Amino acid sequence: MQIELLDTFLDLIETRNFNRSADRLGVTQSTVSSRIRTLEGLLGKQLFIRNKSGTEPTVAGLRFEEHARAVMPKLAIYVEIDYSNQMILDLTTGSLDLAVLYSPQHFPDMHYEQIAEESFVMVSTRGITLNEITPTDYIRAN
Repeated sequence: MQIELLDTFLDLIETRNFNRSADRLGVTQSTVSSRIRTLEGLLGKQLFIRNKSGTEPTVAGLRFEEHARAVMPKLAIYVEIDYSNQMILDLTTGSLDLAVLYSPQHFPDMHYEQIAEESFVMVSTRGITLNEITPTDYIRAN
């Protein structure tokens, strides 16, 4: 289940208002509505009663709140595949606390620690020595 769905659900439980949750989460009201509809679809239950005076959780919504809070600790982990330069920039601005990079650009104020090393083995059926292999014979890892 996506963290954004749970985060939006819990915020809406607090605010009882789609517009206020949208402001607090920095998204549009339609995004909040879409996330709640998606979550309701995944669970197969209506979580909120929507009316002009606001939004109230259903019995299913109140039951799900306990589960949502249990799986949403104070620590959030967000995984994204991105280019090294953007991730380094996010680290320097404080948007990220940790990044796992394939080949990082080194900056003096950053702490880097190698966690793994990847080795490639060239395999060929066209030659026995490297001199006999042309670049068109290479199989490139993507």
